[in-house]
Amino acid sequence: MKKLNLLSTMLLASLISCHAHAANTCSVLGAHEPNTNVYDGPTWCEYVNLDSIIVRGPFSANHTKVLGKTDISGPVQSGDSQFQDVIIHSSLSRTKVILSQNTTVNGDLVFEGVKGRVYIDKTSKVTGKIVNAEIHQVG
Repeated sequence: MKKLNLLSTMLLASLISCHAHAANTCSVLGAHEPNTNVYDGPTWCEYVNLDSIIVRGPFSANHTKVLGKTDISGPVQSGDSQFQDVIIHSSLSRTKVILSQNTTVNGDLVFEGVKGRVYIDKTSKVTGKIVNAEIHQVG
């Protein structure tokens, strides 16, 4: 029970601190390599503009723009965000990507390893190819 309370407190503090950070930073429940856009652990980005990002863990983006490569090892959930080419790495299980609320991938969405799943609502789009994934239209 104590571990659950500690984890809940850490998660809440991480989410709250997202707005306290300087521009173009994300919150991570794990480690952030200084002076980079490399995050180890669940990562949340809100109202952020980045040149590129590497996340080794689950990734959530809201009102975020990544101008270059997005490289993720974990599930992705995005809302009202823009990406260029996106690469998802998964060697153990199917990874889920959710694109909603006017999210756009202006390039390819590629799953390396295990075949993935993409859930895309009617307001979102991928202008390039979706490689190695099942596509599910939602909403």
